[in-house]
Amino acid sequence: MRDHMQDAEIRVAERIERVYERLVSPSRLEQVFSILYGAVLMIEIIFYMISII
Repeated sequence: MRDHMQDAEIRVAERIERVYERLVSPSRLEQVFSILYGAVLMIEIIFYMISII
């Protein structure tokens, strides 16, 4: 069961790497940073909401 989970994690990581490599071209670098910034912002908002509760 644990091996299956690790395989799934590895597959997801490989997929993320492939998408990241595709996104990181000079023309899209700005777009990538805006997406990452948005993701960080969402995480901060979620943690803030959890801390209120």
